[in-house]
Amino acid sequence: MEVWAWHNQYSGNFESWPTMLKRASEVDGVIVKASLPDAISVYQGKGVPLAIEEYIYPDTRWDQARAMVRIAKEFHPKAIVINAEVEWEPMPPNSMAPICEYIRFNTPEQELWYSVDTRGGRCAKPYQVELMNFSHRCLPMIYPQAYYPNQPPGYVAQAFADALVPIPYAEFQHRGLEIHPTIQLYNNIGADAVAQQVQTAKYFKLPGISVYTIGHATEEEWRALMTNREDEAPPPTDVATQGAVAIVRVVLAKTCLTEESNEIASTLRTQLAWLEAQQPES
Repeated sequence: MEVWAWHNQYSGNFESWPTMLKRASEVDGVIVKASLPDAISVYQGKGVPLAIEEYIYPDTRWDQARAMVRIAKEFHPKAIVINAEVEWEPMPPNSMAPICEYIRFNTPEQELWYSVDTRGGRCAKPYQVELMNFSHRCLPMIYPQAYYPNQPPGYVAQAFADALVPIPYAEFQHRGLEIHPTIQLYNNIGADAVAQQVQTAKYFKLPGISVYTIGHATEEEWRALMTNREDEAPPPTDVATQGAVAIVRVVLAKTCLTEESNEIASTLRTQLAWLEAQQPES
């Protein structure tokens, strides 16, 4: 499973760098804020694959887009990541598309990824539709503890359901857009919850994840990430299975995958049959 780690202005201080660089050597790359060129330089100096990111605001989007292009031309990252959240929800159509066009035109060697909250009806918002149309990879945010602070039974699986069910999979498939969720490694979420997040992503055969962040994770949480990245995901618990069945049912319904020859439809049917076989008889 491909794993990228985020580094932002809160990820650590000077004393944290040895730990973060060691962790960077264990993942496929690091996503660093474009506004932290010193941090970009440190990682690049150690040969760490990079992506650059900014939290884009509507009012300053052009200044931020130009800055990301400038940093991309200097450091040559694998990808540029647009992080767009609640401020974009009231924006009219064609607010995000020109930014994407500008970045793609001026950085043809880089992929464009985007980080968004896909819960609810947000995937249908103009900014997310436009990001989908221009991007290579979607990084839906899945933060179980932030979404369910009381941590009810099955809250990790439910957080995945909340974020994955609304995604327009047929459109993603048509565009070749990959899904690499960003999972929670901050606020002392705990090693068990980290393991559950990785296992859930693997169970649904997602090609990869990104983790937020490289500096916030405890040693126990980081080891849980590394261990479960390599190990086979065990069968989900009853509660998680129920959530997984719901995800698969909705995906099948929303994408209307009816042809037996369709690879995704066949995979989903196989998963559904297996999941339903795990249900206890009533």
